[in-house]
Amino acid sequence: MILSSSVEGKILPHRSHRRRRRTLAVLIVATAALAGWFHVSGYGMFRDLWTTWSEEAALKAQIDEIEKRNRELEQEIEDLAPGGPGIEKTVREELGWSKKNEIVIRIPGKK
Repeated sequence: MILSSSVEGKILPHRSHRRRRRTLAVLIVATAALAGWFHVSGYGMFRDLWTTWSEEAALKAQIDEIEKRNRELEQEIEDLAPGGPGIEKTVREELGWSKKNEIVIRIPGKK
């Protein structure tokens, strides 16, 4: 049973109803303030964080490509080292050298 008091013929809500309304109003104002703060400061932080994650992923992809190229270059260096298998191939193909007692047949238009 809800009790109400009357003042000059008006029926006023019970104290518990006023307290609930006041609590609800405070919650609404606090939620609005929190949403405003998040929009002003929090959204920018999360957007910056997302951008940083995207940049990090792009940089990791670049690092992977560079590491792959480094491995290829290291292999080429090993091949071209004195006594390596790449030396003979390189001087034969690019310089046209041959060993003693070899006959080299050059086909025009081919390298």
